[in-house]
Amino acid sequence: MKIFVVLALALSAVYAAPRHSAVQLTTDTGFIVGGEDANRGDWPWQVSIQRCSISCSHNCGGTVLNGNWVLTAAHCITGAASSYRLVFGILNRDDETGGQVRTASRVTRHENWINDGSLGFPNDIGVVRFEEALDFSSPWVSPATLVSRGVGSLAGQACTITGWGRLFGGGPLPNTLQQAETRVLSNDECILRGISMARYEYHICISDDNDVNGACNGDSGGPLNCPVGPAGAHQIAGVTSFVIVGCRIDRPSGYVRVSEYLDWIDDNTN
Repeated sequence: MKIFVVLALALSAVYAAPRHSAVQLTTDTGFIVGGEDANRGDWPWQVSIQRCSISCSHNCGGTVLNGNWVLTAAHCITGAASSYRLVFGILNRDDETGGQVRTASRVTRHENWINDGSLGFPNDIGVVRFEEALDFSSPWVSPATLVSRGVGSLAGQACTITGWGRLFGGGPLPNTLQQAETRVLSNDECILRGISMARYEYHICISDDNDVNGACNGDSGGPLNCPVGPAGAHQIAGVTSFVIVGCRIDRPSGYVRVSEYLDWIDDNTN
């Protein structure tokens, strides 16, 4: 019995030990590393959330929920609602032809959002309202479908991240919307790969198996698009939240797990 207990404790220690050392997290996630240009209309729910003062510039990504609401990260909407300009249905940031532009009228951050990387930025989710409803007769703009409550962990699922984030740390913003393939990790695998603060009820972690794409990562607030709907239709499983300081593409990055926030989203968009 003593031998069995000692062996069990030893195995437990092996599996509990992180594969990587402790890391520092940041919500400065404006990167799509190793991506490729998307085609117009591939991701019609993708939003460019711009911050305006004297002029407007791309700040975060977002997802069209319906005609008057956008889903994004809480850390993307810390300013006054009137300072945010929303651009829909575009492929290139410098060409808004055929797109739709709205000004935010209300921003709502999750009431329990904690802006603390040591905790993994829990509840980093928010919604933005605008008054003039979107025109969904446009071929370039349509609402997303969120994953269901029963979708499960999605561990091992191939998904796509999208956004206008920088192509590398300190690099320029791409003009064209980027997309990159990635894979969902189990919560245990995320912890083993260095994100010790990962919690299933808050996070969905992703990483590229080849350490080439994405994990530095998608535009803050932007969607994690997973083909889990009928006939492989893409549904939104995550909202870009954090990455490891230093833009390490060999480590996971963290998204808000949308399936855990469906009630909150419903309550705050009605």
